[in-house]
Amino acid sequence: MSEPPPRSCAGSAHPDLHRHPTTTPHDIVGVTPDGVPCRIDVAEAAAPVLLLFLSAACLGCRDLWEGLHELHAGLAGAARLVVVTRGPGEESPEAITALAGDAPESEGIDLVMSTGPIGTTGWGARRS
Repeated sequence: MSEPPPRSCAGSAHPDLHRHPTTTPHDIVGVTPDGVPCRIDVAEAAAPVLLLFLSAACLGCRDLWEGLHELHAGLAGAARLVVVTRGPGEESPEAITALAGDAPESEGIDLVMSTGPIGTTGWGARRS
């Protein structure tokens, strides 16, 4: 019995290295857990940006929080790693700081608590 031929992804909605994405990226607007306003340039970034949307309340996110150092190392400079959470009104800045540990300072990982309008920037745009 022969195996079926590999399925082509040409018709999928997922971007690949040979086609342009079907959606427009949005810059991330927010604050650091310390409350300092910040903006992450995604739309016009000179290098790729990997946005990692996490939450303090998400049990499935715990492994990603704990593995920030390894994730950053695995990128080997191929992309800028940015952790995006919901804004301070929906997430505890103290909890986010505790979960991130020393990764933002020691690895240069950006940590943004998104305050952008839902659906246009930050957390709300993650599925746009």
